[in-house]
Amino acid sequence: MSIFITIFVIILLIALSSTVHKLLPFKFPLPFIQIILGAIVSWPHNGFHVTFDPELFMLLFIPPLLFEDGRKMPLQDFIHSGREIISLALVLVFVTVVGLGYVIYFFMPEMSLPVAFALAAVLSPTDAVALSSIVGKGRLSHKLMQVLEGEALMNDASALVSLKFAIAVALGVTALTTANDYVILSVSFLKMAVGGIIVGITFAWLYIKFILLITKSQNDEMGSQMILLLLLPFGAYAIAEILEFSGILSAVVAGMTVNYSKFFQTTPVQMRLRANTTWGLLEYLLNGAVFLMLGLQIPAIFKETYSDALIDPSTTFTTLLGDILLIYLALMLLRFLWIFLLKVLSPYTPFKKPMMFASLTIKEIVIMTLSGVRGTVTLAAALSIPLLISTNPDIPFPARYQVIFLAAGIIILSLISAALILPVLLRKKKAENEAPKIALETNAEEQTVRTEIATAAIEAARKTAATLQSNKEGEAELDDEQDTVTQIMNQVIGEIQQVNHMIQNTKENDAIEIHIRLAAVRAERRKLYELNSHNKLSTELYAKILYELDLAETLLLGRSPIHPN
Repeated sequence: MSIFITIFVIILLIALSSTVHKLLPFKFPLPFIQIILGAIVSWPHNGFHVTFDPELFMLLFIPPLLFEDGRKMPLQDFIHSGREIISLALVLVFVTVVGLGYVIYFFMPEMSLPVAFALAAVLSPTDAVALSSIVGKGRLSHKLMQVLEGEALMNDASALVSLKFAIAVALGVTALTTANDYVILSVSFLKMAVGGIIVGITFAWLYIKFILLITKSQNDEMGSQMILLLLLPFGAYAIAEILEFSGILSAVVAGMTVNYSKFFQTTPVQMRLRANTTWGLLEYLLNGAVFLMLGLQIPAIFKETYSDALIDPSTTFTTLLGDILLIYLALMLLRFLWIFLLKVLSPYTPFKKPMMFASLTIKEIVIMTLSGVRGTVTLAAALSIPLLISTNPDIPFPARYQVIFLAAGIIILSLISAALILPVLLRKKKAENEAPKIALETNAEEQTVRTEIATAAIEAARKTAATLQSNKEGEAELDDEQDTVTQIMNQVIGEIQQVNHMIQNTKENDAIEIHIRLAAVRAERRKLYELNSHNKLSTELYAKILYELDLAETLLLGRSPIHPN
């Protein structure tokens, strides 16, 4: 019963947060409302409390969200921005762990250097879900948002690998004192990353083949197919983790593999519509639950870890708040300097085309810096730090509660900073002349695509109508030589037959119309697939038109007597 109550309360709070968000007279990011609601509900002594198991959280929430993000990101766009993503998701993470780790150790000498590295690793991953919830859709340029989303998808793995080794150093299991130790660290990271990618691709490809096999044998049974599809990201994540690879990368790559394999182009229309609806609802619930869980943990974290975070007699609540502000400023400064360095060095790289950073203005670098908000992966990573040292169970992990306290404070500060400053920076950008130009280009692109698929539809409709007309049989004429009674009787019968014939003729015309329209819609979809395969339209426009065509075919199949719904 307690599990049911927990799920019921979380779903109820998600719905309530959306209602509050719409009723507020001013714009307030939905994640903040969910965090505040979670904190309010759990704040009293007898309030609503949920035990936060980091491993269970990572398994239940992270795989489906990352899978869906990977499914939405075209592989070609990801490869096109590969250098930018690697420079942020891989190199910047290690720069942050080392650079920020030494900064933390310098200003907080009571914390050992390995623990400082662990805190820096915890703060390395960014949260694209929180960012999109704060800035909204279309506020950031497509290229910039693509890089930020790619960074958030990939830097979780590098950050968690760094955390793993920082914890190992703090526990005395290993050391990073020689060049060989760093080689081992690099090899371990490559092993986890490459292994996770291979597991994600292999598992998703085999899983897709299995679902397609079931689809062919059970055309009318979509419930089992949908359940299997929903289990895909969990399977990819779990298998990679069992093999000691990166489950996060495995879930992301599995989503990209599903998108690249054109799986949804070969499935029935009803399954595609149902899958999009189901995933949309699941994504909405999981995103809301993630921020609610964050809010639910905050009171307990501040209450239970505050006293334990005071590991030094000189440490007070004020100094802890100062440490949170100092670490956050150092984190943002390091990110700003790294992006600025990439801007300066990009034109001098051996590649023909410089990286996207080369064209950024200082204002855009500031926007990109503040866009690196921290979220639930950071909290889950902090809570995953062990309570005790494994080699000596009687000794607690050094400064564990201080790390958790500081991480929670920096998460809140990063969300508040992004929510307050980014809208101000983006408001002026929205008023620039770029927005109308982009809108006109988008409308022109949409008009071109719709014209091409309409041409394909008209051609298919004409061919289908000609085929039906050639197969239509002629009707027999009635015999006029009959007596009066027979004529009257036949007149009555003829009127009955005429009405019946009109009804039957109407049904026949409807069937012909539906047949032609179905052929036209399917021709439009084939043309849309062709245009998408040649990268002649954006991902958003492709998804929009494909949904319209799927909906149109579903409505036609519902009207058809030959193809019942």
